[in-house]
Amino acid sequence: MVNKQNIPSEWLIDDDFTNQRIDYFLKKKNPSLSFPNICTMLRKGIVKVNSKRVKNSYILKEKDLVVSRLNISTSNIKKKVSLRHKSFFDNLVIFKNEDYYIINKPSGLAVQGGTNIKINLDRILENLESNSENRPKLVHRLDKETSGILIISRNLKTTNFFGDLFKKRKIEKIYIAIIHGIPKKKKGKIIIPLTYNEKIYQSETDYIVVESQNNHSIVLVKLLTGRKHQIRKHFFEIGHPILGDNKYKEKTTKLSKTNKLFLHSYSIKFEDIKGNQKFFDCDLPDYFKNRIKLLDFKNYFIRKELKLKNDL
Repeated sequence: MVNKQNIPSEWLIDDDFTNQRIDYFLKKKNPSLSFPNICTMLRKGIVKVNSKRVKNSYILKEKDLVVSRLNISTSNIKKKVSLRHKSFFDNLVIFKNEDYYIINKPSGLAVQGGTNIKINLDRILENLESNSENRPKLVHRLDKETSGILIISRNLKTTNFFGDLFKKRKIEKIYIAIIHGIPKKKKGKIIIPLTYNEKIYQSETDYIVVESQNNHSIVLVKLLTGRKHQIRKHFFEIGHPILGDNKYKEKTTKLSKTNKLFLHSYSIKFEDIKGNQKFFDCDLPDYFKNRIKLLDFKNYFIRKELKLKNDL
């Protein structure tokens, strides 16, 4: 007997699917497939476009040939809403409307799956809504170790809207970090090109030093470009790696020993899909506040952070 799942599927893209994202196209072909599963299939090359691997954000063009090594139309798994995941997610939400959520992501929660990652935000979102068309979706990312604000869209129109805002750099994000050492400049711009997959990308980061104590500094950071690990790489390159960064690091001292990354996505500002100016911020995690006290930062809690942010 032939196993239908081993029969390849292929589609020649026509006008009906032109300008559609590949992940949404595959989702329509089989609504029971989760977006994390689709991302995995694309990443591993199970699904290719014109014999090439593509990202989940790839936009289909007329006459593209989409080929899957598996017959994805044979899977018929019906998902149920997970009350456990819903309760967990609800506790992260700091704002919601019919178009999007604003959440405060905890450190240690990965946004997407990967090697040795058993639970991730993308998987949790998949289990919030039985109707695939209404399932919330990530529109940007934070590192697993980074805490703070994330936008989650609630429909395809909003997903595309926020994707366009990020592409045009019309969303302002401010981060708070504790770094090793004391920068010579209290206010500065880091312009260091970063290399990914053998390609060089222009990268810019603005920062203000809030306070320095015990050879550590609290900084407010604004990304002018949004490269992977940009803040972490930039501060490492200027000799002031972020406290708790086990990837871009220097030797630790007694005060520096920690298993947490002290980088927090503190605030976000944008014009929403209805033309309203929006600003959201979220409090620091307790471990972050405790480290601030341990390092004897005296002025942090009485400073006006919003005034400092306006100086960035």
